[in-house]
Amino acid sequence: MFEQIVNRWVLISVMLLAACAPTTADESGGSILLWYSLESSDAAVIEILLDRFEETRPGVNVVGVQVDAEQLLTRYITAAQMGLGPDIFIGPSQWISELGAARLIRDISDLGPNVDVFFTAALENVRYEGGLYGLPLSLEPVALYYNTNMVTTPAATLDGLLADAADGRGVALNTDFDYAFWGVQALGGQIFDSEGRVLLNQGGVASWLNWLRSAQDAPGMFLSRDRETLVNLFTAERVAYYTGRPDDLRTLRTALGETAIAATTLPSGQGGTAGPLLFVNALMFNPASSNQQAQLALRLAQFLTNAEQSNTLLREVGFVPSNRRLRINARIYPVVSGFASQVRTSVPVPNTEAMALVLQEGETTFVSVLDGVADAVEAVELATERINTALNLEPVETIVSTCDLEGQLVVWHALSRADNEALESIAEAYQAECPNVSVRIVSWAGSPDLPQTFRTAVAADVGPDLLITSSDWTYDLASTGAVRLITGEVLQRHIPAALETLTYQGSVFALPLSFDLNALYYNSEMVSDPARTLDDLLTDAASGLTVLLPAGFEAAYWGIPAYGGQIFDGVYRVVADGTGGVAAWLAWLDAAQVLPGVQVSFDRQTLDAAFANGEAAYYVGPPSLIAEFERALGAEVVRVTTLPQGPVAAGASLVRTDAVFASAALDPQQADLALHFATFATRADSQRLLTEQTGRLSANVNVVVEDQSSAAGFRNQVSRSVALPRVPQVEALLANGDALYRRVLTGGVDPAVAVAQFAADVNASNGMAEVTAEVTAPPEVTAEVTPELTPEITPDVSAPAPE
Repeated sequence: MFEQIVNRWVLISVMLLAACAPTTADESGGSILLWYSLESSDAAVIEILLDRFEETRPGVNVVGVQVDAEQLLTRYITAAQMGLGPDIFIGPSQWISELGAARLIRDISDLGPNVDVFFTAALENVRYEGGLYGLPLSLEPVALYYNTNMVTTPAATLDGLLADAADGRGVALNTDFDYAFWGVQALGGQIFDSEGRVLLNQGGVASWLNWLRSAQDAPGMFLSRDRETLVNLFTAERVAYYTGRPDDLRTLRTALGETAIAATTLPSGQGGTAGPLLFVNALMFNPASSNQQAQLALRLAQFLTNAEQSNTLLREVGFVPSNRRLRINARIYPVVSGFASQVRTSVPVPNTEAMALVLQEGETTFVSVLDGVADAVEAVELATERINTALNLEPVETIVSTCDLEGQLVVWHALSRADNEALESIAEAYQAECPNVSVRIVSWAGSPDLPQTFRTAVAADVGPDLLITSSDWTYDLASTGAVRLITGEVLQRHIPAALETLTYQGSVFALPLSFDLNALYYNSEMVSDPARTLDDLLTDAASGLTVLLPAGFEAAYWGIPAYGGQIFDGVYRVVADGTGGVAAWLAWLDAAQVLPGVQVSFDRQTLDAAFANGEAAYYVGPPSLIAEFERALGAEVVRVTTLPQGPVAAGASLVRTDAVFASAALDPQQADLALHFATFATRADSQRLLTEQTGRLSANVNVVVEDQSSAAGFRNQVSRSVALPRVPQVEALLANGDALYRRVLTGGVDPAVAVAQFAADVNASNGMAEVTAEVTAPPEVTAEVTPELTPEITPDVSAPAPE
């Protein structure tokens, strides 16, 4: 009985498939069979377009068949294997690899299609092994939806997105690899090099994963792989932003109405514009069709993708057109316009084994890192190794280690003796790798104005090839044309916040050697669970623990972002704290310093000694004290965590770097040699050597730090740091900063009055008119999370001759 039923079913299936056999055409006309899978209302639009095509070609009959989305691929494979099925069908371009390998779709290159109208990236998605296996119908990049009732001007940068989230305009961010890849390009990363090797381990992916991990704890940020949950957050207006695809539009409009939804390009980062993976809905062709029938099917495909029909699909269905010649009115179609803009920086998904492995390993890596199971750098390194091994490709590091360069390099610095010894070791390692290059390290120890000497030497076309100095000098060196800008994939290897300190007018001018900022030290013998908020800190102080808080603008800047304070306006004029955040933070410090267990002091040496002597549970300080504290208390006792959260955002320290700058006076060949050494000095193995010999913290994201180490605490703090803008107005800001804190903490001046005086003093020094604003009364003491970025400027001092 069972056998009879099966035989009967097979017979029925064959009869049905025969009815769906590719149709025939002669020169005067013919029939075309099209399969597609669309919502019923969208299917009606397709049928209208098919009717239009028939009107333009008398004698041609097009039969459109709606097939269930979950059955379309399997039904097509079954039919095509029997030489049956549609002449043309619509499906995701991700099917091309499988169908092309099985020879179940046709390479249409020989049919002479016109591909000039399509986006180049979209065409990459329909190629396979050198052939063209379809035409792109519509595009599916990820972009940033936003609720126009909650957002007037959408966030354009990653920092802006975090700031909006902290300000009550929440963000729902999908962390599936194919949805969340966009931030890799924003932080300078890429997938492949020109030789097809996978470059996931060069820093950009790890930086993005670390950003996502930090964002998971930021206020107003909702990260999840559950698309339905994220959509519900957006439609319930619990968040103002959602990272999604065009196929979300119908659901969002149904819930919120058409006018409440818009889309824009994803936020940019330190590495540039965001680059989401670009997926494509493609028109694919059955190889069972005759050449004449295939030509007719191609004419239909080119008709459906021309500007006029693309405009109809845009207007009626919400398709993002693959036709690059179509002009989209952003005012009338704010969603499709946003997605179309995003296409220009999207990353194609080629139909290759390498890309398939990237998608597979990428998803595994994102899950393990964001679930806290694996370290970002280690997980990305392992994934890259597995992919390159499967493809039988040599790792990038192995290849770049060969060096046939020749020449001489001179490097100036004014760092410590220990730093000099470490640089000598790095130079020796470099010369072992590049035996025809001589590197001379010249120490100007104790010369804080060495950058001025360097600048003078460059202007006279003399001096060294490279200068290692503080990022405080970025503006001075870059604005005067003394140093070369740095470009290329080498940038993705470095922590974005560190690169920010070396950026002037949108370009990076040095490679970071190490970074420096404040974080929260704690004594693990006194504290099991360190304070996460300012309230926690005061609670611990009230319970008998001692909290040491250095005072001063740079030492205690971290509480300004925690209270949402604003320093500069858009033209770098100090505002009189219209948000009240600066005054609120000063009021907190003023109130805290009289509480039992809290010591707020401008005398850092005394506070350093107190923590080293085991007299305090907490201390806010820089990484340069790690070795001293670990010698005094033991490495197992000293711990570092991120600065406490305030009522608006996370505590965010000022960050600065020491970095390698290249002289602008170098000819192209010498410049290449100088950059080669700078890249070597800042790569992972050299950075590990530097850390071992000096205790400096590496800004290279590929340097792994142990989870429980003090260095890990500072690395976590970097994502919550602030880089002051590289503009001349910063010098007066820093010169007057400590006076602001002293007026309040030792002079008894009302915080709001002190802030107004500070703004007036700095603006007067900078020759700028003062801006007044209503000052919100500073609140009492509280708590909460977010990041930003920032360096400083050192005074000019005369330099002694180099050693």
